[in-house]
Amino acid sequence: SHLVDGDARTLSAAGEALVGHDPALVGPRMVYLLGDGPPSARREAAAVLRAMGSDARQASPALAAALGDDSPAVRREAAVALGCTGGNSIEEMWGYVQVLSRLLARDADPEVRSEAAWAIGQLECGQRPVGVLTDAARDVDPRVRLHAAAALGLVTRDVEPALAVLGPALSDPDARTRVEAAVALASMGWQLSHARDAIGRALGGALADRNGKVRRYAALALGHWGWDAQDTVPALRAVLGDGDGAVRWAAATALCR
Repeated sequence: SHLVDGDARTLSAAGEALVGHDPALVGPRMVYLLGDGPPSARREAAAVLRAMGSDARQASPALAAALGDDSPAVRREAAVALGCTGGNSIEEMWGYVQVLSRLLARDADPEVRSEAAWAIGQLECGQRPVGVLTDAARDVDPRVRLHAAAALGLVTRDVEPALAVLGPALSDPDARTRVEAAVALASMGWQLSHARDAIGRALGGALADRNGKVRRYAALALGHWGWDAQDTVPALRAVLGDGDGAVRWAAATALCR
């Protein structure tokens, strides 16, 4: 009842209290609220399902339906929750990825698009929407570029389209996007050898980025190349004197490889 009638603080507290209860009891009630509650209750129901994660997998179809909700806040929370709950089969998850891809391509709200991109990266399925994510990584909104760049590093197997976006993203004016681009490149590891020269130059430049996380993950990405990253050894050696201990550790690890 607090999810329906409470103020914002009461809604949040009620949602947190529900997370620790039996998923078999809480899940169906949240599904009901997703379909019939007021907007604030629909949003909080999705948030509860997100916190429950895979324990709320039976609610995934309802979350997918909520991606068409009139409220951007509900669509945003439903997208995040769907990325956390997942599906019971490859086919089911591919269906969710398709719905999220349409949301990413068409929704007018940048926060909804950014969370749709994040959710796509979380769903393990046999097919990969590289084209949609590549387009989203060039979105006008930095939050969308942020999550699309990260998702590309998680889902792609055909690396060329991803590299075409992630390389330039290392110079994005938004610091968070640069961080996610470096993280994504690091996660792709040995696959980067396809474009070693171009991406190597970009990563070498990222070692001098003003953001410590960008420098750290750029070093880790180069470390994944091992012997193929010899050209960046001078830049990595210079980073051994970085003021950030995590960056120094990443550079030392890369040099050892």
